[in-house]
Amino acid sequence: MVLPFLLSLVSFIVLSSNGLFVRSAPTHKPEGPMVKLIREKLTKEFQPIYLSVINKSVDGSEDYVQVKICCEKFRGLTSQARRDLVYPVIEPALDADVKIIQISTRDPEYFDPETFNPPTEPTYI
Repeated sequence: MVLPFLLSLVSFIVLSSNGLFVRSAPTHKPEGPMVKLIREKLTKEFQPIYLSVINKSVDGSEDYVQVKICCEKFRGLTSQARRDLVYPVIEPALDADVKIIQISTRDPEYFDPETFNPPTEPTYI
C-alpha cells in the first residue's frame, strides 16, 4: 500500500476542486495522537482548502505543534480574527504536554499553496 507510506512522509495536504494534492517531505517523526486529533477537529469545523498540522518537536513529543490552514470561513477576516476562530476549536484537544502551538492562517483570496509560509510567532500556552 502506497498511501500509508505517503502519509508518513506528508509535509502538507492541499484539498481543491481538482482533487487531493500531497506534497511530501520526510518529517522523520511519526504522526502522534495530538496531531491527528487537531487535524480531525479542524477538518470537521472548517472543511479547509489547505491544512497542515505538523509536530515540530525535536524529540517527537508533540510539545510544539504547527498549524497552517486556509478555508472559506476566513474570507475577508484579519489574521488575528482568523486565529481567533481556530484556537477555540483546537484548545480542548490540547493536553498539558503541548507547550507551543503555532497557528498560521490564510484568506482564500490570497492563498497560494506553494508560498504558504507566513511568518508567525508561536502562541505560548
